[in-house]
Amino acid sequence: MISQAGWLDAFNRRRRRQKAARKAERAFHTALLDIGPGDICVDCGANRGDVTAFMVRTGAQVHAFEPDPYAFSALQGRFGATPGVTLHAAAVGVSEGTATLHRAPGFAAEPGRLSESSSLLARPRSGADGETLTVPVIDLPGWLDALPVPPRMLKLDIEGAEVAILESLFAGDLIDRMGHVFVETHETQHPALARRTRALLAEVARRGWSHVNLDWA
Repeated sequence: MISQAGWLDAFNRRRRRQKAARKAERAFHTALLDIGPGDICVDCGANRGDVTAFMVRTGAQVHAFEPDPYAFSALQGRFGATPGVTLHAAAVGVSEGTATLHRAPGFAAEPGRLSESSSLLARPRSGADGETLTVPVIDLPGWLDALPVPPRMLKLDIEGAEVAILESLFAGDLIDRMGHVFVETHETQHPALARRTRALLAEVARRGWSHVNLDWA
């Protein structure tokens, strides 16, 4: 049983994270005002396209990546005929190939909600695992570097796989040439990522990267 002090600490951490997430959302909508035709926006972990929709309204060219076939079908139905939008039925990582996509247990009963949790990382949990699928993966740092211009906005919400991608981006100079970067980290769901996530947060602070926001949620 968790102690009262432990419960209070967890509660305070959750409140701080929620406050930071609200601030990140405001920053996201402010950043959209800085984007227009001729710019490129990239939505990784697009799911059914709620963030993609905001990017489309700017008039920028939008690339949306979604590996889960259920969510991608909804994304395609929503934006498949939208000019300036390119949809990618693939996950993003740091190397080209294929990988196992892990769906949450109970996916078949609530695919609309649980497709948001589909991940390349097997989430530590008790009980039965969900179903798995093999999906294509693109090398995101390489793909971004090959764009005609650096993206004006990048959103990463990819259920834990963001850590390796950020480490790769931080090791090069592409991150300095990019516009706004919004990332949801998942060390709460994947405790093994906590140390690496803290190191990324410290690197953002050390370099003074005000355009990199790791508090998206």
